[in-house]
Amino acid sequence: MDGVAGGVRLELADGGADVLRQARRFVRLQAEQCGLEQRGDDAVLAAAELLEGAESAVTPTAVQVAEADGGLLIGVDLRGRRLLHLNEHSEALISALSCRWGWRVHGQGVHAWCHIPAVDDNADNAVGAVEQVPVGASGSRPVAAVFY
Repeated sequence: MDGVAGGVRLELADGGADVLRQARRFVRLQAEQCGLEQRGDDAVLAAAELLEGAESAVTPTAVQVAEADGGLLIGVDLRGRRLLHLNEHSEALISALSCRWGWRVHGQGVHAWCHIPAVDDNADNAVGAVEQVPVGASGSRPVAAVFY
């Protein structure tokens, strides 16, 4: 799994806190519509960390939510850099809230995603293991990581 296919997508206009509030409301609404209200707070927090946790300047352009494997698959498109480095705090939170997450180069930036399971499988895990995932036609250079 390397991103969100299907689901519902919200295009975000450029600009500050209103965009982030709008994205968080969208994620919560989608969690409720999927019948996963109990994971709504975790989904919102994970989405916020994907949107705001980058160590370099990126602009969120879209958020997407799909139901997958009984949980929620959340994706965000970030314009600006073609490499994603999350700050330590954001990476730890996303790893604790999701059963896996990663990113890939997409357009003029990256698409970052995480899978929030229906049940909190990670309640006892602080940070999952890292698996390097080769991305690209040659598959020879690992440029994304998936956390389990």
